[in-house]
Amino acid sequence: MMRILCPTDFSPASQRALRYAIEQLGGGDVEVDVLHVDDVPRHHPFEPALESSLRVSWSERLDAVVRAHEGATRLTAATRRGHAAPEILAHAAERNVSMIVMATRSRSALERLFLGGVTRKVLRNAQVPVLTVDPDARVAQLRRLLCAVDLSAGSDAVLEEAVRVAQRVGARVHLLHVHWLASEAQLVDGTGFLDTRALEDLRGVAKRDLRALRDRHPSAVVADARIVEGLAHAEVARAVDALEADLLVIGSHGHGGVWRFMIGSVADRLVRISPVPVLTVRAAREDLDGG
Repeated sequence: MMRILCPTDFSPASQRALRYAIEQLGGGDVEVDVLHVDDVPRHHPFEPALESSLRVSWSERLDAVVRAHEGATRLTAATRRGHAAPEILAHAAERNVSMIVMATRSRSALERLFLGGVTRKVLRNAQVPVLTVDPDARVAQLRRLLCAVDLSAGSDAVLEEAVRVAQRVGARVHLLHVHWLASEAQLVDGTGFLDTRALEDLRGVAKRDLRALRDRHPSAVVADARIVEGLAHAEVARAVDALEADLLVIGSHGHGGVWRFMIGSVADRLVRISPVPVLTVRAAREDLDGG
């Protein structure tokens, strides 16, 4: 059985993410946990009666959400109290979920400019794949998955998850590697820090490694594999449009502090700018940071 966790704050964005999970990944062998985290501070200015009324309202709304989506997929309502990201992660671990599906942003106007704080923390620390659905993302029946890999040791895990989803929904996977070195190999004065032979050798290694990665996975599912050169986030976004992909699959192994602290990381940028939903797969273990 596949268990999916869908956090909700009752916003239109989170409701859209829930519908996406049910419509694209749901079925008789799927159970969806619809989780609402009560994040009212324990020391707050609300009157007890107001607090009680608020929580009753949330409980009723959660039950209404579950009833509205009853059908072929089994839904279970769940509530937790505390900070949203740590509680989402704790629920995922306790319930042994296979995937988290959530919106990239919802309540805050600030979150319309940047990746939502809760989403960013979940992406950073989740031990399972996280599928993010931006409120403006193009959604369609899954037929073409673009899987972008950096050919690091974790790329197999990323492609394995893409293949797993593709097999589940009857889609094909298109494998992509962006070779960045050639575009970065010129100094400001136009001279290169790598000679032409070295660049060709590196291109050859990338082609060999991509071919080997593809050969380790079912040819009936992995339709093709190609290499492009340029800036990773820009080329991946361009490939999504050119392929008319329905889902982008990427890795989040990161590079230490870069993934944790830089808004400009490749994975973070792609989650923010992708025109379609993004499935982010943890490709190597990182120490969890606090909520």
